[in-house]
Amino acid sequence: MPKLFTDPEAIAEDIIRDVGTDLVVGLPLGLGKANHIINALYARAAADRAIKLTIFSALTLERPRPKNLLEQRFIAPMPRRCMPMRCRPMSR
Repeated sequence: MPKLFTDPEAIAEDIIRDVGTDLVVGLPLGLGKANHIINALYARAAADRAIKLTIFSALTLERPRPKNLLEQRFIAPMPRRCMPMRCRPMSR
């Protein structure tokens, strides 16, 4: 049965209770993020040093496609660090 919430702090509390204090959150690029929930998680982590919060923001579901050599050199290390299981080496 889904849980219904109206208070972001209550959602944050429920997440921490269910998941634990080592939180890794990925936020997609673009609109539609639940910023009020992320803000509540951040406030909880700031108030309680036992909570470890890692936020990855501006995530994309597509691999970047550089248009020139400068973009390729800038982007190339990112997939190896952030998406090691899903990436193939970028070709020139």
